[in-house]
Amino acid sequence: MSEPLQMTTLGEALVVMNPLSRGPLKHVSRFEKHVGGAELNVAVGLSRLGHRVGWAGRLGDDEFGKEILAFVRGEGVDVSRASLDPEAPTGLYFKEWRRSCIEGTFTIPEAPRVIRDLNEEYEDRILLGAGTVIDREQVEQSAEAGAAFLVSPGCDPGLLPAMLETGLLTLPGTLTPSEIMLAHGLGAKAIKLFPGSSGGPSYLKALRDRCRNLPRPAIARRARPR
Repeated sequence: MSEPLQMTTLGEALVVMNPLSRGPLKHVSRFEKHVGGAELNVAVGLSRLGHRVGWAGRLGDDEFGKEILAFVRGEGVDVSRASLDPEAPTGLYFKEWRRSCIEGTFTIPEAPRVIRDLNEEYEDRILLGAGTVIDREQVEQSAEAGAAFLVSPGCDPGLLPAMLETGLLTLPGTLTPSEIMLAHGLGAKAIKLFPGSSGGPSYLKALRDRCRNLPRPAIARRARPR
């Protein structure tokens, strides 16, 4: 008699089509096919670590479904609780590869050098900006390092004009309607709602409803300590 399973995951498995070039899907002609699905990936990972694990789910009774089933079985995952459904197709997921947005903040050592190095390495493959900008020197350093946007935790009337003078996208940090109005008056086209966790969705909705002609907020949440 075989040993009992230590874990069984339950969820959808699907075929993932990863693009081999950047841009909207309508402009992409070549893809690389993979098997995906969070619960399936967990099962495969645990099996590779030596655990007795099963996966339960339903796949289409088609070529993709049979491919996934064979792959999972080949990874040593128990598929006795998986089935092929002739009435439903296997999920097919096309990914779209756009530029990643990275913010190099002045809370890290030698932030200008980090921004410059990333800019030289990745060029136009990423949208690279500078964050936690709090004085004019950091504004100048960010622009010289090749930052595409500037983010400040506050709306300093002495700093925001210098940020705007660079011609880069500028997001001053604001929380209250008064701060948003101040940023607008100084010329900001967008603002950062910071800290985003202080208000929540209902607060953001109230701001949007009552500040329709003012800069639109981007949300920033504090990272939870691990």
